[in-house]
Amino acid sequence: MERPGNFWFTSRMTSKAKPTHSAPTLKLLKQQSGEECEPAPLVPPMLEVLGHPGTVLLNAHSWLPRFWSTVWSFGRERQLAASTLRSNLRGVSDFYVFCDVRYGAQTLDNCISRRDARDAGDKLDSFRTSILVTRNYTTTTIQRWNAACDFIRFFAERFVIDDDKWWDVIAYIKGARLRTPDYGKPKPVRSLPETVIRDLLEVANPKSDRNPFARHSTRSTIWLVLHIFLFCGLRRGELLLLTLDSFNRGFDRKLQRERYWLNVTEPIESTDVRHSKPSLKTSASTRQVPISRELYDLNEEYINDHRHKNDLHPFLFTARGGAPTSAESIGKAFRNLSSVLSNDAKKLLVVQRNGKKFGVSPHDLRHTCATEQFRADMRANPDREHALARLRSFFGWMPRSDMPELYAKAAIDADLADEWRSEFEERTTRLVLRKDSR
Repeated sequence: MERPGNFWFTSRMTSKAKPTHSAPTLKLLKQQSGEECEPAPLVPPMLEVLGHPGTVLLNAHSWLPRFWSTVWSFGRERQLAASTLRSNLRGVSDFYVFCDVRYGAQTLDNCISRRDARDAGDKLDSFRTSILVTRNYTTTTIQRWNAACDFIRFFAERFVIDDDKWWDVIAYIKGARLRTPDYGKPKPVRSLPETVIRDLLEVANPKSDRNPFARHSTRSTIWLVLHIFLFCGLRRGELLLLTLDSFNRGFDRKLQRERYWLNVTEPIESTDVRHSKPSLKTSASTRQVPISRELYDLNEEYINDHRHKNDLHPFLFTARGGAPTSAESIGKAFRNLSSVLSNDAKKLLVVQRNGKKFGVSPHDLRHTCATEQFRADMRANPDREHALARLRSFFGWMPRSDMPELYAKAAIDADLADEWRSEFEERTTRLVLRKDSR
């Protein structure tokens, strides 16, 4: 298959490199250009670079970095996690390749160099049109469109000081939001019902006969992992970045009691050999999460009795050989737990998710934790804005993120359903009693 334009130049050595465009994108570009794209040279390896940024987009034909994408990477690297930056660069890459095929090589960089607001807006609008005509575009496509918009907006907000025409580009970006074709359709609720949570905890208990894992050390590890996901609301990548020093305790003089907390951060120095390296999603992901003494003690028990020792890295969770636990193994563990849930729990999940799936994922537990945390915050202090601010801090969301609002709605919907169910049961009981009294 021919490959237009861009490859990755990152700080990791590997024998393979991934093209930053998809096959449908390539097919669309060929259709629009009316000719076959020029074959790219052999895929270069991922080369190690020193300094910043960690990832630079290369032109596959010249092997030179895309100039303005490199500038953009410098500007965004402190605001985005490495994995998020790479993901966004894929969207920028698609935009570059589109412009190369439609308008000619290097036309996008030349446009930005000239500070030509009208040309930049036209190219972005054409890119948007190319997405809309495909009809069956996905959430991933929209994420790449958003990355292309952020790329142009990054420069527009700086160029507008000298040229008011860039205000038109900024206004266009604000109004050119894309939505998936299934936007507006009901989406499955991700917060797990209480019945499912109870069954999951029963299955995952190391002493349970229903536990699908044979080794006691594996059972104890998954038991701790499950509690961290459920009661701390961590993302999977955040869990895999935990180190032996992440769990902490200290005496609070103001409260006159012992406090326990969990530090969510990236290790300062580490030799991570995992293929899929975990990373924090945003700068707001670095935080302290309060925990209970029971969870602190559970972690101490795991370290002392069940963790496979390895002095070559600081990560908390390890596989049998002592290597850091991978994201894939966490996913597989949850699939095993889901497979032994009770039939009632499975049916409840299928109904709740419109028949799409019945399995429980780590992110489902984060959703559940967020919903319950909002309820608890509102009971303690019925100030909605205060509760949303606490959610942002607890779960590591950016200040402008709308995720807290989504979880607030989920909690309110669940409370309304519980109230309606309780009232319905009460009225039904009254009707039955009246009938019996006759």
